Amino acid sequence: MTDKRDEQLVFETVSTQVDWIRDLLVEAIPGTATQVGSMVPRGYDKYVCIQHPLHSGGSQRYPGSVDAQVMNPLMLIMSRWRDSEGEDAYYAFWSGMGLNLDETLQALTSMKTWSSETEKSSTFSVDKFRSYLLLRGSTKALSAARDSFPDSLSPQMWWPTNKLWFFASDIDFEFSILGCNNVLGTMVLNSYDLVSIEVSLSTELSGENGNLLWPDPEN
Repeated sequence: MTDKRDEQLVFETVSTQVDWIRDLLVEAIPGTATQVGSMVPRGYDKYVCIQHPLHSGGSQRYPGSVDAQVMNPLMLIMSRWRDSEGEDAYYAFWSGMGLNLDETLQALTSMKTWSSETEKSSTFSVDKFRSYLLLRGSTKALSAARDSFPDSLSPQMWWPTNKLWFFASDIDFEFSILGCNNVLGTMVLNSYDLVSIEVSLSTELSGENGNLLWPDPEN
């Protein structure tokens, strides 16, 4: 019998699943540059910064979210690294995404509406700045629904239940950060389908620094 979570994601009641993230993130201080360690927890062997692609026919990139040009090759690399398609993962969406968030959650959960109690029990925050909604299900379910929701929205944080990797997309940045082991990190860095660079926990991130990581070829 096919597990329902292979076909769709479900709202996850928050208990202790996110405590480890809070414990291992570097505290973000207002007025200072955001560090990699404020986006991805400590403890991984390698940290990789992945650039978001340009909009189709445009000159801008999606901040805070990756589209199929990143998602598809990334998940293919992960499947080659380790057969984990049927394993569960957690997906955190920033609650401030508005209408796009509702459309995304409808596509991912196959639910047209949900109660305020469901939303409240699935809401958490890792700092004092933003809150997120937590979903759970297989990466196969995320892939299956990818064509059904806006390209401008993907999870801002997602990680498997075994915590072997952690992927974060800050809504202010046009790139994402992957924390993982050396093997997976090297595979991502060597991929011709992804524009990436290795960073460290202390690497400072800002709009200006993002441009320095990937210089404008016209400048």
